[in-house]
Amino acid sequence: MGENNSNLKKMIKIYKPNGVDWMNFTLSRRNPYTFHHIISRSDGGDDTIENGAILTRRAHDLLHILEYACPEVYEKLNALFTEINANRTAPNDETKKEIEEILHDIFDGSTYETTIEIDLSDFSNIYYGNKKYRMKKLRK
Repeated sequence: MGENNSNLKKMIKIYKPNGVDWMNFTLSRRNPYTFHHIISRSDGGDDTIENGAILTRRAHDLLHILEYACPEVYEKLNALFTEINANRTAPNDETKKEIEEILHDIFDGSTYETTIEIDLSDFSNIYYGNKKYRMKKLRK
């Protein structure tokens, strides 16, 4: 846990997330930043910046629900996190838009099928309502 916290602090310095995580969720007291392992430690992933993503607690929770409910989405998001790390810059508008579209597609059920029965309705407020978890939408 200590190493993750240290890496998270380093990542915040490098990427300057400015109150928004890599899945476009807003930072708050109740929704702090967390360190996500792109390759989990149980699968041999390291505690390194290159293997990390800056996610808020709620985004991190959603991501791990998707890991089991829709592995295809989980893998796509982790691939985007890997690209962000390779560039060593904050997610650009194109990447943010791609993440937003992936999340939209999982919430409306138009593109992805879940592998297990799971109710994502509690998370739909993140994208559609923009209230409960306050996911930021991109400005055009």
